[in-house]
Amino acid sequence: MVYVATLLAIILLLALGVYVLKNLPGGNAPGREPEDNGNNSDSGVVY
Repeated sequence: MVYVATLLAIILLLALGVYVLKNLPGGNAPGREPEDNGNNSDSGVVY
């Protein structure tokens, strides 16, 4: 049971890290899709 909880915590931390990296201004990681929404503003979250 401890193993399952540890695995779940690691997955949650990884998901949080990816979410934070995607939402940093200008934080486009290599391999991500380029932002082609027509404007260069970082005010909105683009999925």
